[in-house]
Amino acid sequence: PELRSACRDEGIRHDKADPRRSGSNGVIEKTNRAVIEGTRAIPFQRGMPSKSWRVAMKCFCGHYSFNHVDNNKGTVAHNGRHGTKSQGKLMPFGAKIRYMYMPA
Repeated sequence: PELRSACRDEGIRHDKADPRRSGSNGVIEKTNRAVIEGTRAIPFQRGMPSKSWRVAMKCFCGHYSFNHVDNNKGTVAHNGRHGTKSQGKLMPFGAKIRYMYMPA
């Protein structure tokens, strides 16, 4: 109940598999597979150690929600949730960045 309540409060769709419908389980398994394969590929492609998988998964999921178009709805997850296209720039995983700290 707490998970359902938190998802409802945050506007997150809570997908779950119905044990009597194999089709609903397949959708979730396909998404899980995409996340796992994407997470494995990112550090490998960037020449980084595999121990960075936790950060790689956050990066993959973020990029996936900004770029992946749902074939059924024709929408991007970020746009659907926030009602607007993101104005930010996506940084590739493992990119070197420099920033200047500016205290307020």
